[in-house]
Amino acid sequence: MDDTSRSPLSLCRVSEGAPLGGVIKARPEDFLVDELPLYDPSGAGEHLYLGIEKRDATHHDLLRCLCQHFGVRDGDIGFAGMKDRYAITRQAVSIHLPGKPDGSIELGDPRFNVVWAKRHVNKLRRGHLAGNRFAIRVRSISAVKAPEVYRRVQVLEKHGAPNTFGPQRFGNRLDNHLLGLALLRQDWQGFLDQLAGSGGRTEHFANRALAQGRPARAAVLSLGGPTLDFMVNALQSAIFNAVVDERVRAGMFTSLVEGDLAFKHDSGAVFAVTAADCSSDSELPGRLSRLEISPSGPLHGTRMTQPEGIPLQIEQECMRSHGLDPGLFADNRHAPDGARRSMRIAVTHASVEGGCDEHGEYVRIAFDLPAGAFATVVLRELLGDSESHEELQ
Repeated sequence: MDDTSRSPLSLCRVSEGAPLGGVIKARPEDFLVDELPLYDPSGAGEHLYLGIEKRDATHHDLLRCLCQHFGVRDGDIGFAGMKDRYAITRQAVSIHLPGKPDGSIELGDPRFNVVWAKRHVNKLRRGHLAGNRFAIRVRSISAVKAPEVYRRVQVLEKHGAPNTFGPQRFGNRLDNHLLGLALLRQDWQGFLDQLAGSGGRTEHFANRALAQGRPARAAVLSLGGPTLDFMVNALQSAIFNAVVDERVRAGMFTSLVEGDLAFKHDSGAVFAVTAADCSSDSELPGRLSRLEISPSGPLHGTRMTQPEGIPLQIEQECMRSHGLDPGLFADNRHAPDGARRSMRIAVTHASVEGGCDEHGEYVRIAFDLPAGAFATVVLRELLGDSESHEELQ
């Protein structure tokens, strides 16, 4: 079944208890994010590292400011991850300035404050971070709910939280995955039809190419590799979310069965689960309970390792439900390599408190997450579906 109307978001929760609701990002200072670095700059090298505090600005706003200030191209700037817009975030970026002085680090934009500057030998790249620290004030919720939220946090700390993808991955209209599907199918007109009316930069560039008389295929390809890759990544993410939901419904979220590919949290490697691994004297249950390993789910691509048995059946059904078959990834210039992704993430250093300020009552929730995990997913586990005052980027 090809059901393009289904939501790309995860629809299941593993947490028990009724939804508590609430509002996040009522104001930027209610959503604080601190990047946890993987390493410290050495003090010498061709790349200038900056620690930047960003307030109520998009990732593209920051890149544009840095390009103009230092006179460099987008490709000369490195970053470990993209940060939320409607928030106060602290992150590192790198600027390639070989043989050039650092110059002024005052960027001249009140949304960006440079906290520190230091040289290093290599470009900062995606994934070059240990994780992120979040401190979030949830509004429109009674402060007396804090103990209940803390009880739920403790469960997530013990068993892990779903490692699903949040709405940021899918765009304002939650349809980036449909654009990725059209791209893999090389349905150029279908891609443009899906894009129509979105009103964003991507539609603007596509329309400009069409106005120049370029055919549909050329208009789509003119958007550039990074943009098109992101659409396919959204399709991968939608299928992964669907697989996690099916595992939750089947009671297989925190367990491993024969045929699974178990994800090792310390290295990111996977290994096949055998019948012997599932025996009563196996060490797997202990490793699962300690969050050393978890079931893995698919980020489909040309080189992704496939599970076997029941896990494979679940993944193939989720592919079919999104209009995909394995052949669509074979010998396709737009298909990624693919990978396995842990279905669980560790929630660490968590704290919860209730309070009241000039804006009213709130519940403040703080926790650390590994790189690539979404705070909105953890909040959904704790609170149910919360409203956000941010337009998704």
